[in-house]
Amino acid sequence: MFESGAASYAAWRPVEPPVPVLVRLDLLFPPTRLTWGRDTAMWARSRGLRLDRPVPGTVTAWAMTSVGDWLAVVTLTVVVDGRELGLTQLVPVAAVERVAADGRPGRR
Repeated sequence: MFESGAASYAAWRPVEPPVPVLVRLDLLFPPTRLTWGRDTAMWARSRGLRLDRPVPGTVTAWAMTSVGDWLAVVTLTVVVDGRELGLTQLVPVAAVERVAADGRPGRR
């Protein structure tokens, strides 16, 4: 009955080719400790996962939630304890910023 328009109602939309973005990890995982400088060990500050700066990634798909919000499916690499860790993460639109062709942040 609804076959003719089914594709326009897809909640999963692959992105081809993948789009380069910057991901704001601080919006995904906000700090919970307000006194980090005084109470966090030096080794944790130097080798822990940095969440205070944007990380480059690529959007490979978009997924819609059951309430209509869009989430980007982002592949990215983070460094923790001196090791690179590749991740694929669902990221809210507010935490994703498109990178322009010249490598600078652009529009979403």
